[in-house]
Amino acid sequence: MKHLLIASFIMLASVVSSQTTMQNKTVVAKFDSTYAGPRFGTGSKKFAGNLKTKNENNFSKLWNQLTPENEGKWGRVGTTPDSVNWNWGPITDLYNYAKSHNIKFKYHTLIWGNQQPEWISDLSQDEKLKYINTWIRQIGIRFPDMEMVDVVNEALPQHFPPNGEKKTANYKDALGGDGKTGYDWVIKSFELARKNMPNSKLLINEFYILNSDTNTTTYLEIINLLKDRGLLDGIGVQGHRGEIGGVPVSTLKRNLDRLAATGLPVYLSEIDLGNIKNEGEPNDQEQLELYQTIFPVLWEHPGVAGITFWGYVEGRMWKKNCHLVRTDGTWRPAMIWLAKYLTENPR
Repeated sequence: MKHLLIASFIMLASVVSSQTTMQNKTVVAKFDSTYAGPRFGTGSKKFAGNLKTKNENNFSKLWNQLTPENEGKWGRVGTTPDSVNWNWGPITDLYNYAKSHNIKFKYHTLIWGNQQPEWISDLSQDEKLKYINTWIRQIGIRFPDMEMVDVVNEALPQHFPPNGEKKTANYKDALGGDGKTGYDWVIKSFELARKNMPNSKLLINEFYILNSDTNTTTYLEIINLLKDRGLLDGIGVQGHRGEIGGVPVSTLKRNLDRLAATGLPVYLSEIDLGNIKNEGEPNDQEQLELYQTIFPVLWEHPGVAGITFWGYVEGRMWKKNCHLVRTDGTWRPAMIWLAKYLTENPR
């Protein structure tokens, strides 16, 4: 009897130990290139998203929101005035990928001064407006289940509105120009988007906001014009290396507070951090410290509804030193920290 009790105890201890090991495997993830999920932001009301090209095969294991970098811009799609032959293939592939993997999809972008069709600036105002209508209507038809869309990108007067300055496309006047409000063209763009994309959240997107009290004030003027007309569902603010790297976190938080006070959700739309000057060899420690200092301020802010990184793989990013994953697939320290932080801090 004694031997039977001892044997039973040993068997029970073995089972408990085995269960504990299995539980630990499900709870303690290995944060490196072998990471198999869950996606960052799982369990949060907020999303953690990124850009995707056709080469990021592990995208669905990491991110729960997808934004195309260039594939959806008018200059990439509308390569000819013949709209029948517009190139919808690459953006459609990304949309289908997001839908098939249950990933939120944001279209980027409808109206912008840069990366627009070369042929549109030479048309009459009526012809320009006709093409703008065709462009927005086609997007609404082709991508009816997109969760969000950047309707107007970088509209501040000193940035890149489509006014023919700074080598931008010239069709702002076809949308109403400045008009009575100073931003009639922005309002018209959102009216067209609301008509053609009734199931999508309409966002505006802008850069050099969180680091600038003055720009935030101007941005709020446009935001409130749209909000008062029921045309705006969320506020996008970019967060590239030069905008938030090295900026006092008190400044970032102050302007986030101002935007959130509108009652609209705020989305960090284009995050990348690396070397402060984006030059020289990538500095792992500098990048890690920047993320540790800045990212919690953004993620934990109650007004922020989601964050989208602007790429993560070496050699496939606009800012060369801001990658989080090296070409050989290994993770930089900032990526390891981010994975752990996002897993342990659902919001």
